[in-house]
Amino acid sequence: MRLKITPTMRNEWQVRAITDVIPALANLPWETANEVDVDTATANEIRADCAWYIDPKAVDATAGERAAYRAMLRQIDGALGY
Repeated sequence: MRLKITPTMRNEWQVRAITDVIPALANLPWETANEVDVDTATANEIRADCAWYIDPKAVDATAGERAAYRAMLRQIDGALGY
């Protein structure tokens, strides 16, 4: 599936060293591309990360950061038919 990578998500993933959390992203051009193709397993890993990150009890994040994670979650849910 193809996922759009917004500047906010790109920045978040760079700051968080996302490839330590989701190793499959190390092989994708998410740092330079506006979109990346991921397999279902990787999409589910990203989905789980997004779901965790939007929980205000789990992470101290700004409203804009949470919005970016919610948007990525909606993208994945839509593609997976959730």
